[in-house]
Amino acid sequence: MSDASSPPPPATPLVWLLRSHPEAAEDYLEFRWVVARIAARLAAERATPEDMQRITAAFQRLEQAHDDQRLDEEMAADIAFHRAIYRATHNAVMHHIMERLLGLLGDDVFYDRAAFYRHGETRADLMDQHRALYQALARKDAAGAVTAAESHIRYTGKALRQWRTAQARRSVARRRAGRIGADEEA
Repeated sequence: MSDASSPPPPATPLVWLLRSHPEAAEDYLEFRWVVARIAARLAAERATPEDMQRITAAFQRLEQAHDDQRLDEEMAADIAFHRAIYRATHNAVMHHIMERLLGLLGDDVFYDRAAFYRHGETRADLMDQHRALYQALARKDAAGAVTAAESHIRYTGKALRQWRTAQARRSVARRRAGRIGADEEA
C-alpha cells in the first residue's frame, strides 16, 4: 500500500529511469542515432506511394506549423513526421519500438521539448534538418537520407547539451541573485 503523499509510480521502469536520470536522454539519442540512420535508408528504399503520401502530409503539417509559429502543433508534427518514416521502413519491430519511444518524447519524458525548441536557433535548425531528410526521402536517395538523419540526431544531441548548460547557468545565476538579495535585506 502506498502512502497518499507519495507520487504514483511511473508507467514503466524505462519512464522511471529516464525521469530519474536526465543523462539517460543521451542514451536515447545514441540509440536513436543508430536506428534513425537505418530507418532513413530503409524508408528511402521501401516507401510505397502511400507511405510517401503520409510522409509528405506529415512534413507539410510540420512546415506549416513552423511557418505559423504554432509551437505545440510543430512539436506534434515533428513526431508525426518521424512516425511516418519509421512506418515506411516496413520493419514491424523497429516501428513498434520507435512508436513507444516517440510517445515518450511527446510526453516530455526525455526533456522539456518546448523549452528546448525555444533555445536559440533550434527551431529553425531542426526545420532545415527535417526538410533535408524529407527531400532525400522524396528522391528515394538512401545515402542522402542516412546523411540527413545522422545530421539531425547529432545536432539534437549537441543542441540539447548546449540547452542544458544554459539552463544550469541560469539556475546558478538565479540562486546567486537570491542570495545577494537576501544578504542586502539582512
